[in-house]
Amino acid sequence: MMKKVIITLIFIVYVLILLGFVWFLNPEDLGYNTVNTTPFKTIDLYIKGLEQGTLNIYTVFLNLLGNIMLLLPLGLYIVYMWPNINVSSVIILAILFPAMIEIGQYLLQEIGYSHRAVDIDDIILNSIGFILGALIMKGRS
Repeated sequence: MMKKVIITLIFIVYVLILLGFVWFLNPEDLGYNTVNTTPFKTIDLYIKGLEQGTLNIYTVFLNLLGNIMLLLPLGLYIVYMWPNINVSSVIILAILFPAMIEIGQYLLQEIGYSHRAVDIDDIILNSIGFILGALIMKGRS
């Protein structure tokens, strides 16, 4: 029981840091708001930029792998707390949580607070990370 309490406290800290990062840490203001609703457009731009030498490996790695890793702990936690969760629930949550993050970013953009990009590719990559976390935790049990 104490172990679950400690893990939950760590999880709460993770969520607060996550929300601070995705909603309140403002990157440089580009002077315009960006919204990408075309799946794989941004991912393709990163890969093409790497191939053409206009982006370095660090930038591509940070953005693509970073988005995958961002919600991996959430997938771990969900399966840890609810080990009998079914696959369809994991998939729904894997889409729902990143979508909520992007909707929050969009709303903050609309009220003029944030300059973060809203991107369907972030939802895709975050969902992959969530599912990977869930698979890792399922593999442990």
